[in-house]
This record gives sequence, structure tokens and C-alpha cells, in this order.
Amino acid sequence: MAIYKYNRYKIQIGPDSKKTQGLEVGDVVRRQYFNKPNAIYSLMVVLETGVDVIGCKDSPYFIGALLEGDEPKADEFWIWFRWEEIIFTTTA
Repeated sequence: MAIYKYNRYKIQIGPDSKKTQGLEVGDVVRRQYFNKPNAIYSLMVVLETGVDVIGCKDSPYFIGALLEGDEPKADEFWIWFRWEEIIFTTTA
């Protein structure tokens, strides 16, 4: 079996944002939007989640491996959608 090293990115929610981060390890997330004249698309799997403290405020983040698509950049639009859970850590 071949091992492939994916590029990893830390996606962080600003400490002053009212957004929450509900992702879990194993979730597959995607973003897709049209930024004239470019279509931006990324598909990532969540490898880690956590919270940093910035200026006494919590700043949630996730670290994702880019499976396909465009590399995330700081100046781009950031809305991620959970697509599917592919790793289950508990059994029923």
C-alpha cells in the first residue's frame, strides 16, 4: 500500500467571530464558490480540531488535509460545509 502525504492547513475562526466550529476528526469538508472569473473549490478531511487563545478569547480551528482542489489562502472566502463523516470513533 502506498502512503501519500497530503498538504495540511490550519483553518482558524477569528476570536471576535460569532461563528462556531462543530467539526470532528474524520469529517470531510468542502468549500466551493465563484469569485469572478475563478471558481474556487477545496475538499479536505479534518485531521485535528482545537482552540487557540488569542488575546484572552477562544479561537477555534481545524487542521485539514487537502484531498483535491485549490489550496486555501488567507484572503479567500471561508465557508466550509461538512460533507460526510468517514471515520467513526465509537460503535453502537
